[in-house]
Amino acid sequence: MNAQNFITQARSLPHTVVTEGLTKEIETRNILNGRAVMVRTTVLDLDTDGGNAPHIAWDATHQSDTSLHWPHGSPVDSNATRFVVMPLEWGKRHGVKLGDLGLACIASSFQVCGVIVADEGPPHKIGEGSIALHRFFGHETVINGRIKDCDMPGPFTMLIFCGSGDGHCHNNSENEAMAWALWTGLQQGGKI
Repeated sequence: MNAQNFITQARSLPHTVVTEGLTKEIETRNILNGRAVMVRTTVLDLDTDGGNAPHIAWDATHQSDTSLHWPHGSPVDSNATRFVVMPLEWGKRHGVKLGDLGLACIASSFQVCGVIVADEGPPHKIGEGSIALHRFFGHETVINGRIKDCDMPGPFTMLIFCGSGDGHCHNNSENEAMAWALWTGLQQGGKI
């Protein structure tokens, strides 16, 4: 499924529009009475947290830890895992928690990918994604071993399936498969 079809289908699901006033937010939709939440932002910001690769000169905002961890306790690596960042209080209001799965796309891309909520962000900012998520959309942010911290033009759309996670990270292919299965369930009557 390409990004435009995904956005059209997601926007057509029964929903209520919620205005949050978050930085760079276009709209937030509560889908099927809280089974999912769709957020559209003007850009995809970069989150570099969790990576510790010695060959990368990290940016000033980099932290070696993430809020979500792998089952063995290691933080999620922004350079390897496609993840998004959510403000903690915003997540609570919408039923989104760390480890929940979702689908994400950039309007200019023909691609949609599975993501996981792996880090907490500032209270009024939404629309951050990992290095690996940027890379998936063709926006390389590690150039000659240095972080190029720049937004990717959007709009950026993410659909997060509320309560879908188990509190731990999984690899990209598992996140992808589980997110698409949840999408199918949502389209077939909201069963997640």
